[in-house]
Amino acid sequence: MARRTVLTNLERESLITIPDSSQDCSRFYLFSESDLALIRQRRNDTNRLGFAVFLCLMRYPGIDTADGFSCHTPLVKWVGRQLDILPSEWESYAIREETRREHQREIRVYLNLNPFDAPSSELLLKGLISIAIQCDDGLVLAESAVDFCAKNRILLPSIATIERHCSEAATRAEETIFHLIVDPLSERQKKLMDRMLKVVVNSSRTLLTDLSSTVTKPSARKIQELIERLNRLRKYHIPQVIQRTVHQNRLQKLARETSKMVPRDLAAYEPLRKYACVTALILELREKTTDTILEFHDQIMGKIFARSKRNYDKKIVELGLSGAESDKIRRELLKVVVESHKSGKDVSKAIESHWKWEQLEKTLEESDATKLPESHLSLAASSHGTLKKYALQLLECFTFEALPESQCIIDALTTIRLCYKTEARSLPKEPPLK
Repeated sequence: MARRTVLTNLERESLITIPDSSQDCSRFYLFSESDLALIRQRRNDTNRLGFAVFLCLMRYPGIDTADGFSCHTPLVKWVGRQLDILPSEWESYAIREETRREHQREIRVYLNLNPFDAPSSELLLKGLISIAIQCDDGLVLAESAVDFCAKNRILLPSIATIERHCSEAATRAEETIFHLIVDPLSERQKKLMDRMLKVVVNSSRTLLTDLSSTVTKPSARKIQELIERLNRLRKYHIPQVIQRTVHQNRLQKLARETSKMVPRDLAAYEPLRKYACVTALILELREKTTDTILEFHDQIMGKIFARSKRNYDKKIVELGLSGAESDKIRRELLKVVVESHKSGKDVSKAIESHWKWEQLEKTLEESDATKLPESHLSLAASSHGTLKKYALQLLECFTFEALPESQCIIDALTTIRLCYKTEARSLPKEPPLK
Protein backbone atom coordinates (compact mmCIF):
# COMPACT_ATOMS: atom_id res chain seq x y z
CA MET A 1 0.00 0.00 0.00
CA ALA A 2 1.04 3.59 -0.57
CA ARG A 3 2.63 5.03 2.54
CA ARG A 4 1.95 8.68 3.21
CA THR A 5 0.79 10.50 6.29
CA VAL A 6 -2.91 11.31 6.23
CA LEU A 7 -3.47 12.04 9.94
CA THR A 8 -1.83 14.44 12.36
CA ASN A 9 -0.72 13.26 15.80
CA LEU A 10 -3.73 14.97 17.37
CA GLU A 11 -6.10 13.28 14.90
CA ARG A 12 -4.56 9.87 15.66
CA GLU A 13 -5.11 10.38 19.37
CA SER A 14 -8.73 11.48 18.88
CA LEU A 15 -9.69 8.78 16.37
CA ILE A 16 -10.16 5.96 18.86
CA THR A 17 -10.89 7.09 22.41
CA ILE A 18 -11.61 4.97 25.47
CA PRO A 19 -14.09 6.48 27.92
CA ASP A 20 -12.44 7.48 31.20
CA SER A 21 -15.10 9.45 33.09
CA SER A 22 -17.65 7.83 35.40
CA GLN A 23 -20.49 9.18 33.28
CA ASP A 24 -19.09 7.71 30.03
CA CYS A 25 -18.18 4.42 31.69
CA SER A 26 -21.73 4.14 33.02
CA ARG A 27 -23.02 4.71 29.51
CA PHE A 28 -20.85 2.12 27.74
CA TYR A 29 -19.61 -0.36 30.35
CA LEU A 30 -22.42 -1.41 32.68
CA PHE A 31 -22.54 -5.23 32.71
CA SER A 32 -25.77 -7.12 32.11
CA GLU A 33 -26.70 -10.32 33.89
CA SER A 34 -25.48 -12.40 30.94
CA ASP A 35 -22.20 -10.45 30.94
CA LEU A 36 -21.68 -11.14 34.63
CA ALA A 37 -22.53 -14.81 34.20
CA LEU A 38 -19.90 -15.12 31.47
CA ILE A 39 -17.30 -13.24 33.53
CA ARG A 40 -17.86 -15.42 36.62
CA GLN A 41 -16.93 -18.53 34.62
CA ARG A 42 -13.26 -17.48 34.88
CA ARG A 43 -11.12 -19.36 37.41
CA ASN A 44 -9.88 -16.46 39.56
CA ASP A 45 -10.18 -12.73 40.15
CA THR A 46 -7.23 -11.94 37.89
CA ASN A 47 -8.75 -13.67 34.89
CA ARG A 48 -12.21 -12.32 35.69
CA LEU A 49 -10.89 -8.76 35.76
CA GLY A 50 -8.87 -9.17 32.55
CA PHE A 51 -11.74 -10.90 30.76
CA ALA A 52 -14.16 -8.16 31.82
CA VAL A 53 -11.81 -5.36 30.64
CA PHE A 54 -11.47 -6.95 27.20
CA LEU A 55 -15.24 -7.48 27.08
CA CYS A 56 -15.60 -3.70 27.52
CA LEU A 57 -12.94 -2.79 24.96
CA MET A 58 -14.19 -5.16 22.28
CA ARG A 59 -17.74 -3.92 22.77
CA TYR A 60 -16.68 -0.27 22.57
CA PRO A 61 -14.75 1.15 20.82
CA GLY A 62 -14.21 -2.27 19.20
CA ILE A 63 -10.53 -2.99 19.82
CA ASP A 64 -8.82 -6.13 21.14
CA THR A 65 -5.74 -4.53 22.61
CA ALA A 66 -5.05 -2.96 25.98
CA ASP A 67 -1.58 -1.57 25.36
CA GLY A 68 -0.53 0.87 28.06
CA PHE A 69 -3.22 -0.24 30.53
CA SER A 70 -2.32 -0.49 34.23
CA CYS A 71 -4.11 -0.82 37.53
CA HIS A 72 -4.45 2.98 37.52
CA THR A 73 -6.32 3.10 34.20
CA PRO A 74 -9.85 4.50 34.79
CA LEU A 75 -11.49 1.62 32.90
CA VAL A 76 -9.67 -1.00 35.01
CA LYS A 77 -10.77 0.77 38.20
CA TRP A 78 -14.37 1.02 36.94
CA VAL A 79 -14.53 -2.70 36.08
CA GLY A 80 -12.90 -3.59 39.41
CA ARG A 81 -15.57 -1.69 41.33
CA GLN A 82 -18.36 -3.44 39.44
CA LEU A 83 -16.87 -6.88 40.12
CA ASP A 84 -15.55 -6.07 43.58
CA ILE A 85 -12.03 -6.98 42.47
CA LEU A 86 -8.88 -5.02 43.29
CA PRO A 87 -7.47 -3.19 40.21
CA SER A 88 -4.01 -4.43 41.14
CA GLU A 89 -5.04 -7.88 39.87
CA TRP A 90 -4.65 -6.47 36.35
CA GLU A 91 -0.87 -6.57 36.65
CA SER A 92 -0.98 -10.37 36.89
CA TYR A 93 -3.41 -10.89 34.02
CA ALA A 94 -2.46 -12.74 30.87
CA ILE A 95 1.08 -13.65 31.78
CA ARG A 96 0.35 -16.41 29.31
CA GLU A 97 -0.45 -14.95 25.86
CA GLU A 98 -2.54 -18.01 25.12
CA THR A 99 -4.93 -17.13 27.95
CA ARG A 100 -5.58 -13.67 26.55
CA ARG A 101 -6.08 -15.02 23.02
CA GLU A 102 -8.55 -17.60 24.29
CA HIS A 103 -10.48 -14.90 26.12
CA GLN A 104 -10.55 -12.70 23.01
CA ARG A 105 -11.85 -15.57 20.85
CA GLU A 106 -14.60 -16.32 23.36
CA ILE A 107 -15.60 -12.65 23.63
CA ARG A 108 -15.65 -12.33 19.84
CA VAL A 109 -18.12 -15.19 19.59
CA TYR A 110 -20.18 -13.82 22.46
CA LEU A 111 -20.44 -10.34 20.90
CA ASN A 112 -20.79 -11.73 17.35
CA LEU A 113 -17.74 -9.82 16.14
CA ASN A 114 -15.58 -10.57 13.10
CA PRO A 115 -11.81 -10.26 12.92
CA PHE A 116 -10.23 -7.73 10.57
CA ASP A 117 -9.06 -10.18 7.91
CA ALA A 118 -8.18 -9.92 4.21
CA PRO A 119 -11.79 -9.87 2.92
CA SER A 120 -12.64 -7.14 5.46
CA SER A 121 -9.58 -5.19 4.35
CA GLU A 122 -10.62 -5.28 0.69
CA LEU A 123 -14.20 -4.35 1.51
CA LEU A 124 -13.03 -1.42 3.66
CA LEU A 125 -10.66 -0.20 0.96
CA LYS A 126 -13.42 -0.30 -1.66
CA GLY A 127 -15.71 1.77 0.56
CA LEU A 128 -12.98 4.30 1.36
CA ILE A 129 -12.18 4.80 -2.33
CA SER A 130 -15.79 5.76 -3.07
CA ILE A 131 -15.62 8.32 -0.25
CA ALA A 132 -12.16 9.60 -1.24
CA ILE A 133 -13.40 10.35 -4.77
CA GLN A 134 -15.61 13.02 -3.21
CA CYS A 135 -13.43 14.08 -0.25
CA ASP A 136 -9.82 13.13 0.47
CA ASP A 137 -9.60 14.63 3.96
CA GLY A 138 -7.60 12.18 6.07
CA LEU A 139 -9.72 12.48 9.21
CA VAL A 140 -12.95 12.04 7.24
CA LEU A 141 -11.59 8.86 5.68
CA ALA A 142 -10.31 7.52 9.00
CA GLU A 143 -13.63 8.20 10.76
CA SER A 144 -15.41 6.50 7.86
CA ALA A 145 -13.17 3.46 8.36
CA VAL A 146 -14.10 3.32 12.05
CA ASP A 147 -17.81 3.65 11.19
CA PHE A 148 -17.48 0.91 8.58
CA CYS A 149 -16.04 -1.52 11.13
CA ALA A 150 -18.69 -0.64 13.70
CA LYS A 151 -21.58 -1.13 11.24
CA ASN A 152 -20.19 -4.46 10.02
CA ARG A 153 -19.28 -5.67 13.53
CA ILE A 154 -15.60 -5.92 12.67
CA LEU A 155 -12.88 -5.42 15.26
CA LEU A 156 -10.92 -2.26 14.61
CA PRO A 157 -7.40 -2.74 13.27
CA SER A 158 -4.53 -0.61 14.55
CA ILE A 159 -4.50 3.10 13.74
CA ALA A 160 -1.45 2.50 11.53
CA THR A 161 -3.48 -0.03 9.50
CA ILE A 162 -6.40 2.39 9.21
CA GLU A 163 -4.05 5.11 8.05
CA ARG A 164 -2.50 2.84 5.42
CA HIS A 165 -5.95 2.02 4.07
CA CYS A 166 -6.86 5.72 3.96
CA SER A 167 -3.63 6.52 2.16
CA GLU A 168 -4.17 3.78 -0.40
CA ALA A 169 -7.79 4.85 -0.92
CA ALA A 170 -6.74 8.47 -1.45
CA THR A 171 -4.09 7.41 -3.98
CA ARG A 172 -6.45 5.18 -5.97
CA ALA A 173 -9.24 7.77 -5.82
CA GLU A 174 -6.89 10.43 -7.14
CA GLU A 175 -5.92 8.23 -10.08
CA THR A 176 -9.60 7.49 -10.75
CA ILE A 177 -10.39 11.21 -10.73
CA PHE A 178 -7.53 11.95 -13.12
CA HIS A 179 -8.93 9.40 -15.56
CA LEU A 180 -12.46 10.81 -15.22
CA ILE A 181 -11.07 14.25 -16.13
CA VAL A 182 -8.60 13.32 -18.86
CA ASP A 183 -10.33 10.46 -20.69
CA PRO A 184 -13.03 12.69 -22.26
CA LEU A 185 -10.36 15.08 -23.67
CA SER A 186 -9.36 14.91 -27.32
CA GLU A 187 -5.77 14.95 -28.57
CA ARG A 188 -6.33 18.46 -29.94
CA GLN A 189 -7.37 19.70 -26.50
CA LYS A 190 -4.28 18.14 -24.95
CA LYS A 191 -2.04 19.87 -27.49
CA LEU A 192 -3.70 23.21 -26.71
CA MET A 193 -3.03 22.62 -23.01
CA ASP A 194 0.62 21.86 -23.74
CA ARG A 195 0.80 25.16 -25.61
CA MET A 196 -0.63 26.94 -22.55
CA LEU A 197 2.42 25.89 -20.52
CA LYS A 198 5.02 27.07 -23.03
CA VAL A 199 6.60 30.54 -22.86
CA VAL A 200 5.21 32.86 -25.53
CA VAL A 201 7.72 34.00 -28.16
CA ASN A 202 9.36 37.34 -27.33
CA SER A 203 7.93 37.15 -23.82
CA SER A 204 8.81 35.70 -20.44
CA ARG A 205 5.21 34.72 -19.71
CA THR A 206 3.08 31.73 -20.61
CA LEU A 207 -0.50 31.78 -21.86
CA LEU A 208 -1.57 30.16 -18.59
CA THR A 209 0.04 33.03 -16.65
CA ASP A 210 -1.91 35.60 -18.68
CA LEU A 211 -5.18 33.75 -18.23
CA SER A 212 -4.58 33.47 -14.48
CA SER A 213 -3.60 37.09 -13.81
CA THR A 214 -5.72 38.96 -11.27
CA VAL A 215 -7.78 42.04 -12.17
CA THR A 216 -8.85 44.17 -9.21
CA LYS A 217 -10.09 47.60 -10.31
CA PRO A 218 -13.40 47.61 -12.24
CA SER A 219 -13.65 49.64 -15.44
CA ALA A 220 -15.18 49.30 -18.89
CA ARG A 221 -11.78 48.42 -20.37
CA LYS A 222 -11.14 45.75 -17.72
CA ILE A 223 -14.53 44.17 -18.39
CA GLN A 224 -13.70 44.03 -22.10
CA GLU A 225 -10.40 42.30 -21.30
CA LEU A 226 -12.11 39.81 -19.00
CA ILE A 227 -14.76 39.00 -21.61
CA GLU A 228 -12.00 38.33 -24.13
CA ARG A 229 -10.24 36.12 -21.57
CA LEU A 230 -13.46 34.19 -20.91
CA ASN A 231 -13.96 33.60 -24.63
CA ARG A 232 -10.39 32.25 -24.87
CA LEU A 233 -11.02 29.88 -21.96
CA ARG A 234 -14.24 28.66 -23.55
CA LYS A 235 -12.38 27.77 -26.75
CA TYR A 236 -10.86 24.79 -24.96
CA HIS A 237 -14.36 23.25 -25.00
CA ILE A 238 -13.95 21.27 -21.77
CA PRO A 239 -16.59 18.47 -21.88
CA GLN A 240 -19.47 19.04 -19.46
CA VAL A 241 -19.43 15.37 -18.52
CA ILE A 242 -16.34 16.08 -16.37
CA GLN A 243 -18.29 18.33 -14.01
CA ARG A 244 -21.06 15.75 -13.80
CA THR A 245 -18.79 12.82 -12.92
CA VAL A 246 -16.19 14.52 -10.69
CA HIS A 247 -17.29 16.08 -7.42
CA GLN A 248 -17.06 19.87 -7.39
CA ASN A 249 -14.95 19.85 -4.21
CA ARG A 250 -12.26 17.72 -5.85
CA LEU A 251 -12.14 19.91 -8.95
CA GLN A 252 -11.83 23.06 -6.85
CA LYS A 253 -9.12 21.60 -4.65
CA LEU A 254 -7.15 20.38 -7.67
CA ALA A 255 -7.51 23.83 -9.28
CA ARG A 256 -6.30 25.61 -6.12
CA GLU A 257 -3.25 23.37 -5.90
CA THR A 258 -2.50 23.88 -9.60
CA SER A 259 -2.82 27.68 -9.37
CA LYS A 260 0.07 27.76 -6.88
CA MET A 261 2.42 25.97 -9.27
CA VAL A 262 4.86 27.39 -11.79
CA PRO A 263 3.89 26.42 -15.38
CA ARG A 264 7.38 24.97 -15.93
CA ASP A 265 6.92 22.53 -13.03
CA LEU A 266 3.39 21.71 -14.14
CA ALA A 267 4.66 20.85 -17.63
CA ALA A 268 7.09 18.33 -16.09
CA TYR A 269 4.27 16.24 -14.60
CA GLU A 270 3.42 12.89 -16.14
CA PRO A 271 0.67 13.38 -18.78
CA LEU A 272 -2.30 12.05 -16.80
CA ARG A 273 -1.72 14.35 -13.82
CA LYS A 274 -0.70 17.32 -15.99
CA TYR A 275 -3.82 17.34 -18.17
CA ALA A 276 -6.09 16.74 -15.15
CA CYS A 277 -4.55 19.70 -13.31
CA VAL A 278 -4.77 22.04 -16.30
CA THR A 279 -8.37 21.02 -17.02
CA ALA A 280 -9.42 21.67 -13.42
CA LEU A 281 -7.68 25.05 -13.52
CA ILE A 282 -9.40 26.03 -16.79
CA LEU A 283 -12.80 25.20 -15.30
CA GLU A 284 -11.98 27.19 -12.17
CA LEU A 285 -10.69 30.18 -14.18
CA ARG A 286 -13.79 30.09 -16.35
CA GLU A 287 -16.08 30.32 -13.32
CA LYS A 288 -13.88 32.88 -11.58
CA THR A 289 -13.71 35.10 -14.68
CA THR A 290 -17.48 34.91 -15.13
CA ASP A 291 -18.03 35.95 -11.51
CA THR A 292 -15.53 38.81 -11.85
CA ILE A 293 -17.21 40.16 -15.02
CA LEU A 294 -20.64 40.23 -13.41
CA GLU A 295 -19.26 41.65 -10.17
CA PHE A 296 -17.43 44.45 -12.02
CA HIS A 297 -20.60 45.25 -13.97
CA ASP A 298 -22.56 45.45 -10.72
CA GLN A 299 -19.96 47.78 -9.24
CA ILE A 300 -20.01 50.05 -12.27
CA MET A 301 -23.82 50.19 -12.24
CA GLY A 302 -23.73 50.88 -8.52
CA LYS A 303 -21.35 53.79 -9.03
CA ILE A 304 -23.52 55.22 -11.83
CA PHE A 305 -26.67 55.11 -9.69
CA ALA A 306 -24.86 56.50 -6.64
CA ARG A 307 -23.45 59.37 -8.71
CA SER A 308 -26.85 60.18 -10.22
CA LYS A 309 -28.41 60.13 -6.73
CA ARG A 310 -25.77 62.56 -5.44
CA ASN A 311 -26.31 64.87 -8.42
CA TYR A 312 -30.07 64.68 -7.93
CA ASP A 313 -29.77 65.62 -4.26
CA LYS A 314 -27.38 68.42 -5.16
CA LYS A 315 -29.84 69.69 -7.75
CA ILE A 316 -32.60 69.75 -5.14
CA VAL A 317 -30.45 71.96 -2.91
CA GLU A 318 -29.57 74.27 -5.81
CA LEU A 319 -33.22 74.57 -6.84
CA GLY A 320 -34.17 75.30 -3.27
CA LEU A 321 -31.84 78.32 -3.26
CA SER A 322 -32.35 79.63 -6.79
CA GLY A 323 -36.10 79.00 -6.76
CA ALA A 324 -36.82 80.98 -3.61
CA GLU A 325 -37.14 84.26 -5.54
CA SER A 326 -39.37 82.63 -8.16
CA ASP A 327 -41.63 81.22 -5.44
CA LYS A 328 -41.91 84.69 -3.90
CA ILE A 329 -42.95 86.22 -7.22
CA ARG A 330 -45.51 83.44 -7.85
CA ARG A 331 -47.11 83.94 -4.42
CA GLU A 332 -47.32 87.73 -4.88
CA LEU A 333 -48.70 87.31 -8.41
CA LEU A 334 -51.45 84.99 -7.20
CA LYS A 335 -52.30 87.43 -4.42
CA VAL A 336 -52.64 90.33 -6.88
CA VAL A 337 -54.83 88.27 -9.25
CA VAL A 338 -57.18 87.15 -6.44
CA GLU A 339 -57.52 90.67 -4.97
CA SER A 340 -58.18 92.17 -8.44
CA HIS A 341 -60.87 89.60 -9.12
CA LYS A 342 -62.59 90.28 -5.79
CA SER A 343 -62.53 94.08 -6.25
CA GLY A 344 -63.60 93.93 -9.93
CA LYS A 345 -60.42 95.66 -11.16
CA ASP A 346 -58.68 94.83 -14.43
CA VAL A 347 -56.27 91.96 -13.73
CA SER A 348 -53.76 92.95 -16.46
CA LYS A 349 -53.45 96.51 -15.14
CA ALA A 350 -53.10 95.22 -11.57
CA ILE A 351 -50.24 92.94 -12.65
CA GLU A 352 -48.52 95.69 -14.65
CA SER A 353 -48.66 97.96 -11.60
CA HIS A 354 -46.41 95.48 -9.71
CA TRP A 355 -44.15 93.90 -12.37
CA LYS A 356 -43.01 94.39 -15.89
CA TRP A 357 -43.99 91.67 -18.39
CA GLU A 358 -40.35 91.22 -19.32
CA GLN A 359 -39.56 90.39 -15.70
CA LEU A 360 -42.33 87.73 -15.59
CA GLU A 361 -41.14 86.16 -18.87
CA LYS A 362 -37.60 85.94 -17.50
CA THR A 363 -38.87 84.28 -14.31
CA LEU A 364 -40.77 81.71 -16.40
CA GLU A 365 -37.66 80.89 -18.45
CA GLU A 366 -35.57 80.43 -15.31
CA SER A 367 -38.23 78.17 -13.83
CA ASP A 368 -38.22 75.93 -16.96
CA ALA A 369 -34.42 75.80 -17.00
CA THR A 370 -34.21 74.68 -13.39
CA LYS A 371 -37.00 72.10 -13.55
CA LEU A 372 -36.26 69.10 -11.29
CA PRO A 373 -36.12 65.67 -13.04
CA GLU A 374 -38.74 63.12 -12.04
CA SER A 375 -36.13 60.90 -10.36
CA HIS A 376 -32.37 60.37 -10.11
CA LEU A 377 -32.64 57.53 -12.69
CA SER A 378 -33.09 60.07 -15.49
CA LEU A 379 -29.67 61.53 -14.58
CA ALA A 380 -28.06 58.07 -14.83
CA ALA A 381 -28.58 58.16 -18.62
CA SER A 382 -25.67 60.61 -18.89
CA SER A 383 -23.29 57.73 -18.03
CA HIS A 384 -24.52 55.54 -20.89
CA GLY A 385 -21.21 56.05 -22.68
CA THR A 386 -19.45 53.89 -20.09
CA LEU A 387 -21.90 51.01 -20.54
CA LYS A 388 -21.91 51.32 -24.31
CA LYS A 389 -18.22 50.39 -24.42
CA TYR A 390 -18.85 46.81 -23.32
CA ALA A 391 -22.64 46.26 -23.30
CA LEU A 392 -22.81 44.34 -26.59
CA GLN A 393 -19.87 42.10 -25.63
CA LEU A 394 -21.47 41.42 -22.26
CA LEU A 395 -24.87 40.52 -23.73
CA GLU A 396 -23.33 38.25 -26.38
CA CYS A 397 -20.98 36.60 -23.91
CA PHE A 398 -23.73 35.07 -21.76
CA THR A 399 -26.93 33.18 -22.37
CA PHE A 400 -29.62 34.46 -20.05
CA GLU A 401 -32.53 32.30 -18.92
CA ALA A 402 -35.57 32.97 -16.74
CA LEU A 403 -38.75 31.40 -15.45
CA PRO A 404 -41.83 31.76 -17.67
CA GLU A 405 -43.22 34.59 -15.53
CA SER A 406 -39.98 36.55 -16.05
CA GLN A 407 -39.64 35.90 -19.79
CA CYS A 408 -40.31 39.58 -20.47
CA ILE A 409 -36.88 40.39 -19.02
CA ILE A 410 -35.21 38.01 -21.47
CA ASP A 411 -37.20 39.58 -24.32
CA ALA A 412 -36.03 43.02 -23.21
CA LEU A 413 -32.39 41.89 -23.14
CA THR A 414 -32.79 40.40 -26.62
CA THR A 415 -34.18 43.72 -27.88
CA ILE A 416 -31.34 45.69 -26.30
CA ARG A 417 -28.77 43.31 -27.77
CA LEU A 418 -30.33 43.76 -31.22
CA CYS A 419 -30.29 47.55 -30.85
CA TYR A 420 -26.58 47.53 -29.98
CA LYS A 421 -25.78 45.11 -32.77
CA THR A 422 -27.60 47.10 -35.44
CA GLU A 423 -26.50 50.43 -33.94
CA ALA A 424 -30.12 51.51 -33.75
CA ARG A 425 -30.68 54.96 -32.28
CA SER A 426 -34.17 54.20 -30.98
CA LEU A 427 -36.22 51.31 -29.65
CA PRO A 428 -38.60 49.30 -31.88
CA LYS A 429 -42.18 50.57 -32.24
CA GLU A 430 -43.45 47.85 -29.90
CA PRO A 431 -40.70 47.09 -27.36
CA PRO A 432 -41.32 44.41 -24.69
CA LEU A 433 -42.40 46.60 -21.78
CA LYS A 434 -44.49 44.12 -19.80
